[in-house]
Amino acid sequence: MNDDLIEILDHTADLAMRIHAENKSDLFKLSARAVYQAVGKPIAQDIPGEKYTLELRAGNQEDLLHDWLAEILYYVQVRHILFDRFEFEAINDTYLKTVAEGRPLDLTRSEFEVEIKAVTYHHLKIEQTDQGLTATFIFDI
Repeated sequence: MNDDLIEILDHTADLAMRIHAENKSDLFKLSARAVYQAVGKPIAQDIPGEKYTLELRAGNQEDLLHDWLAEILYYVQVRHILFDRFEFEAINDTYLKTVAEGRPLDLTRSEFEVEIKAVTYHHLKIEQTDQGLTATFIFDI
C-alpha cells in the first residue's frame, strides 16, 4: 500500500486525516497506519510477531471506523503494540473481525511527536467514490 493514500488535512486545533482506499479492508488497514503516522515514528522490536484477534461491532460504518481507530490507538498507547499485518476474516458496515500480527514497540528507537487524546466523531465520515472509499476523521490532540 502507498502512503500517499493518507492525507493530513489542515485543521485548527486537532489533527484531521483523509484515507483513500479501494475497498473496506484496505480502508481499515490504512486507517491503522494513519494512527501510527499521526503519533510520529513508532518502531516495533525486532522479534517475531504475535497474533491478536480484534473483533468489533457498531451501529454503522462510521461508528465502526471510530471504534477501530480507538482500538488501534489503545494498542499503541497503552499496550505498546504495533501491528504489522491484518488479515480480515469478516468486514462489513457494522462488524469486523481480523487477525492482526503485532510486536511490542521499541520505545528506545520510536519517536513520538503527538499525543492523541481521543478519536472524535466530528466530521467522521466514509464516502463511496468512483475510485473506492474515502474516510475522513479527526484526532483530538
